[in-house]
Amino acid sequence: MKNIVILGQIQHELQQQHLKNLISAVKEDVKRDCLIFCNSGGLFSSAPELENQVDKLFNSGIDVLFLGEQAITRCAGRNILEKNNFNIVRPANLSPLAPGAGIKRFKLDGYEFWAISLVDHSGKIPANPAYIELDNFFTNKTDDLPVYINVNGTDMRYKEAMTWKISAYNFKTLVFGSGLGYLIASEPYSNSCSFIPDAGAVVTQKTIGGIKPESWWRKNIDKIPITVFPEWGTLKCDYSVISYDNEKSQKILHKTIKI
Repeated sequence: MKNIVILGQIQHELQQQHLKNLISAVKEDVKRDCLIFCNSGGLFSSAPELENQVDKLFNSGIDVLFLGEQAITRCAGRNILEKNNFNIVRPANLSPLAPGAGIKRFKLDGYEFWAISLVDHSGKIPANPAYIELDNFFTNKTDDLPVYINVNGTDMRYKEAMTWKISAYNFKTLVFGSGLGYLIASEPYSNSCSFIPDAGAVVTQKTIGGIKPESWWRKNIDKIPITVFPEWGTLKCDYSVISYDNEKSQKILHKTIKI
């Protein structure tokens, strides 16, 4: 099976060279051929020139993007999903009228797998229960391909309970959370199913979501209508490496690097 790297959630727009350096550093550290997944909900919620930012991610070496509810909150995001030019998975339990797809089958570098994005019930946009989407998927699944599931939101217990529930299906499955921004170590639920409560974040060090703390405070606490700009500097990146000793044994290593 292919080795997988789960990056922390990308919180804000990043410079192209910064991204390339980050991906190169991660691949050098892993020292194995791998696919790189991440959630980029932070970009979809606020980044200007969104399509250009998304293009940078894929040009830098990211293979699949998972999204939270921010996928459909802006016209720019909906347009990207409608074009379907990228390997993007938006939450499957949003409205069926939403553009894009929440469950996709990929074949990348000869490795075939399923990718699913979901939101828990902690967001602002109404969503169908995530566990019902998964029950429907696993009940009708007829292949033995591995499944990678990103659950976006802040309800840790819900994510954990859902992982426990789907572990009974006995398919090779990894569930990873996003939305908290802090890396939380994984837990095995069975030989075939593992759970990373939160994948962490990719963010400029000493900033709040990529913004200088003083600017963030003035805008969000003092309610001063100022224009804020991303702060460039050292990137802090959380990531998890999922490797396989054989076809049945998952090993997960968690790391944080600075670039």
